[in-house]
Parts: sequence; C-alpha cells; structure tokens
Amino acid sequence: GFVKDVGPKDELLIGFEDDIWPPTRYPAAEVRRSPRYSPSDIEKFSPKVGEEVEVRLEATPHAPVCWAIGTVGKIKHDFFVVSIHPSAVQKGNDQIVEKEKLRPAAVRSGLTPEALNQENFQVPAGLQSWMNTEDGIGCFSHIQDQSGLVTILVQSSKLTLKLLGDKKATQRAKLLLEVHIKHQSQIQNFQDVREKRLKALENKRNRIEGSGFKHSCEFTVDGNFIPRIIGKGGETIRAVREKYDVNIRILEPEESGGTAPGASASSRVVRIFGNNAQNVQSARAEVEYVEEAMSLEGDQYNWLAGSKGMRSVWAFKEAAGLVYARLDYDSQQLLLCGTRSSVEDAIALFETHFMYCPVFRQMDEEMENIFAELESYGDYDARWESWQEEPKTKGSWGNRNDWDRDKEKDSRGYSGQNGSGRWDRETKETKETKEAQNERGGRWEKRKAERGDDREPPEPIEDSTTPPERSHSSREGKGGKKQREVVLAEPKGSKGEAEGKA
Repeated sequence: GFVKDVGPKDELLIGFEDDIWPPTRYPAAEVRRSPRYSPSDIEKFSPKVGEEVEVRLEATPHAPVCWAIGTVGKIKHDFFVVSIHPSAVQKGNDQIVEKEKLRPAAVRSGLTPEALNQENFQVPAGLQSWMNTEDGIGCFSHIQDQSGLVTILVQSSKLTLKLLGDKKATQRAKLLLEVHIKHQSQIQNFQDVREKRLKALENKRNRIEGSGFKHSCEFTVDGNFIPRIIGKGGETIRAVREKYDVNIRILEPEESGGTAPGASASSRVVRIFGNNAQNVQSARAEVEYVEEAMSLEGDQYNWLAGSKGMRSVWAFKEAAGLVYARLDYDSQQLLLCGTRSSVEDAIALFETHFMYCPVFRQMDEEMENIFAELESYGDYDARWESWQEEPKTKGSWGNRNDWDRDKEKDSRGYSGQNGSGRWDRETKETKETKEAQNERGGRWEKRKAERGDDREPPEPIEDSTTPPERSHSSREGKGGKKQREVVLAEPKGSKGEAEGKA
C-alpha cells in the first residue's frame, strides 16, 4: 500500500493499488517502510534451501500485490519452490518462482511516533503543473529514498509538499528539494520559451514551406509584377486568398536562397499553400504572370504589322485579358504578357488567326493579278476603288499592302508601346499608280518586264480635231458603289462623223 494521509493521532491512511481494497487507517506501529536494495545487493542475494525469504505474490480479485514470508524448499535450475507461511495474507500452495520475485526477509519493525514528523515545503507557482507529472513524481520518489522519508504527500492545489519522516530525514529532504526546485524552475522557464519559439517556428514554416497544408506549389515571377499581384493596400492578393482559401507567400530574395536557374535577377519566388489541390492551381492561375514570345514567319509578321493587323492584336489582347501584346521588330516576335491562363488563351487566338494567313495571302495574290490585268488595259483606278470598297469594320484582319512590308523600305509602320502607330495612307504602290496615270508607258513597262512578254500598251483614242475631254469622277450609287462617267467633247463637223469617231 501507500500513505495517503496522516492522523489523527499516530494513524496513517493507507491506500492500495487499483483501489482493490478501500483506504483504511492503520496504527503506525503496524506499518513498515518498503525495504530498498541496491543493484549490488540484489546481485549478491543467493537464496539457499531452508532459508527464509520474501516472495512477491501477484494481485487477485480479492487482494492486491504483496510480499509474503516463505521458506525455500527446493531449487531446480533457475526456479525456486517456496512454501508460504500460514501467517501470510494470501495463503496457498507452494509457489514456483524465479529469483527476480524473491528478496531478503526484512527485519525492520513498524514505524515509531518520531518517524511521523511533518514538514511543509512551498513550491513556486510556475511548477504547479510539474508537480503531478511523471517527472515530478519520479523526482519526489528519488528524494524520498535518498533522505529516508516515510513519504512525500503532494498537494498541488496548495503548491505544498508535505514531508513525513523523522527530523533528520525531513531536513535532508528540504536541502535536496531546494536543489531540485532551482533546476526545475530553470528547466520550466526553458520549456516555456522553447514552446513559444517552436510555435513561432511552426507558424513561419507553415507560411514558407506550407507544412500545415496538404497541397502546395511554387513558381517564379518577374519582380515588376509583384505590385500587380499584391494590389493597392494588398486588396488583390487578399481577395485571391479569401476566394480560394489558400495562403500565398512572396519570398524575399534572401529567403528563397538566391535566383532560380534561368530566372532574372529581379525574379521573386511565390508559394501557394492550401488543402484543396484545385483551389491551389486556380489561385496560381490568377497570380502567375509570364511573358511568352511567339515566333512569327514573314507572312505572319507582315500581316500583323499593318494598321488592321495591329487592330487584331489589340482586339485579342482585350479578349484574353493580357497586360500587353506588342511586336518586336528586331526579332520579329509577338510578345504576350499576362497571367499564364491569359497568355495561353491569347496564343490559342493568334494560332487560330494565323490559320487564315495563307487563305488571305492567296486572295490578295489573285486580286493583285486582276488589278495588273485591269491596269494593262488602262484602268488605273480599280485598285483605289477596291480599297475604298473594303469594309471598314473593327473585325478586319488584314491589309493587302501589309504583305509587302519587308519590300517597302520607305514605308512607316507601328511605333510606340501603346500600339497607336499608323501606316501612311500613301504607299509606294499608290504613288506608282499615280505616276502611271501621268506616264502610261512607265507602269506598263514595269508590268511587261515582270511578265516577260512583248505586248505593247494599247493606244489611246485620239481625235485629229479636238482631243477628248475627261470629266470628273462620280461616286454615286447604292451601298457606296462607284460609277465612272466619261463625256467626250463634240468635234467640229457633222453629228454622224462625231458619233463614228466616238
């Protein structure tokens, strides 16, 4: 059993293991302290046949674990046959046990009144939780053995230790307690600080490494996009966090361990943590800004370089939600910048747009051949009239003059970052058309050289008396259709002759 309380008079309240017996008060003289043996004493202990020993009896439904007096009857190998004395609490047949369940018979008598001296020891408030821990109980048990106390009663609610034993034992116990309490206070203070630091470390690790989340992702963005990701007053990044229930961490350069391979010096590492994989990827799609360069072929580049082509670039930029879309004239690339999903949408739009590039190229070549034939017969206004008839809608994608931009070195194109540049209305080909109207032979000679034929230009109609007179052009007609009226002056002479000449 074990002492639970002292008094009244010289009685002790004894409790039993697992409360198999109810706590009972016994006179101190009927209570003895459990003997303590060192490891060397146990090693030297070697029971002989006929020697009186104490044997450990296991608990039963009616009695707790106890030690009973018995006599060694036989020894066979490492087993001992012990006969229990009739005075034992648990009576029974002979016990066959190993040496570990035997100990020397105790010669101590019961406790004396002098051994019931009581002293109180006050424990600091910071150690209240420690008093009932396994470590605290082990510490008190050690002090009890070293000082020779009967017991140490722990009263944690009062922050008090009640020491029970003679004066010498209680005095030694107090000295030992002073040392233990001093060191335990330091240990407790260390543990409190350690607990706070560990908690701070865990929070920081969760923010940086996402150890408290099931899913995470990491990527780099150019440092110039960080203000756009954060937003004014942190509104943008806070909205993304709340929308997808994720934690977004933008690392400082020193936190990320340097620049990632292939990234610029201004790049920053962004980490996203969450408990839902889809939400993590959705949040990434809204904060990961990238710049992609689409390599363009000659026809594709020329198709976009004109005024109508730039309107297409602007329309696709707005439709995909890009930050910017611009042509790089040196590398002949189309630069697209925005969130990764926006850039992917824009690339899909431009790739679809370029699928029609050969079709429009063929259409322009066919129309150019028709114009050449018309001009060979003297109609130099067809090209201009056709241009006037083209729909001026926002959805127009190309310009027939855009195909020969690389040949037209003196023409000016898109300039500036805002995409507001314009091509000159009067291109080189338009100038040549006007020159050809004044000098018919020059334009015809150029076309003839290109075709490699020997045909002569048609001779104009001449009147020996009075040259024909051209009137002004008329732009009448439904739907903007242009009509041409030519009025010839009446020659001098008869009406029939004039009609014949006409």
